[in-house]
Amino acid sequence: MIFYVLHDLSRRHIVLKTKYIKTLEILTSILIIIIFIVSLYSILNIQIYKPFTPDSLLPGVLSQDVVSIVVSILLLVVLVKLHNSSEKIYLMWIALIGYLLYAYGIYAFDRVYTMFFLCYIAIFSLSLFSLIIFFGSIDLDYFIEIRTEHIPRKSIAGFLLLLAILFIATWLKIIIPSMIYKIQPDGNSIFVFDLSFFIPLLILTAIKLFQNKKLGYLLSGILLMKMGFLGFSVLLGTLISPYFGQPLLIFQSILFAILGIGSFIFAIIYINALRSDWDLESKD
Repeated sequence: MIFYVLHDLSRRHIVLKTKYIKTLEILTSILIIIIFIVSLYSILNIQIYKPFTPDSLLPGVLSQDVVSIVVSILLLVVLVKLHNSSEKIYLMWIALIGYLLYAYGIYAFDRVYTMFFLCYIAIFSLSLFSLIIFFGSIDLDYFIEIRTEHIPRKSIAGFLLLLAILFIATWLKIIIPSMIYKIQPDGNSIFVFDLSFFIPLLILTAIKLFQNKKLGYLLSGILLMKMGFLGFSVLLGTLISPYFGQPLLIFQSILFAILGIGSFIFAIIYINALRSDWDLESKD
């Protein structure tokens, strides 16, 4: 069986089958084109959302389009560096794909029938299959072989659990009164995505980290980077809400600041810790 290995063979690396690398490169290239066009047009013509998106969510969709443009540019950089960089590029790559899966999955399931609705479905589908291909072909044993003692796994696990608790409390504060008074809140798909998948994944990753399992190391790095982009997107939407005639929600601003800034800080610590591990290995 033929394998694609990054860098020289004297160091341990994430190993992926060559045929899947080519497939992922093609899917990523298509994603970059679609996202950049859709996001740029939507920023310049935000009125396309108005028939389908409540006014309370307009700041969020604008901030998401801004972040999506940044993500598309970063994906292009990742794609260019893919053959000449370390495993960190793979983690960033999949984290960006994970952000797109979440963000545009909400658009697709929330029935945002703008002129780009089919593009939302395409982005969600391409992101989903990219993740399936990646996790189906990655060599998870890599995470047993490398040194991981420099990664602050307990601190990261505690941070992930904190985020899970904060999001559960925040969403239930909206959901429970809506159930009692029979009022349908805005952003239903967000609650579904978070409570059924995203929050359980945070908890599972934290548990695996506490247990010192390889899956916890892999998922934590990807989740931290993905949550950083997501947190920044929602924080930006919260901060610009007064420009849309809406009040600035202090608690939510603090929550999403913790999500975005905290995730990026831990992601940087995680990446630097991995670099130290690889540097140590190269000297062995």
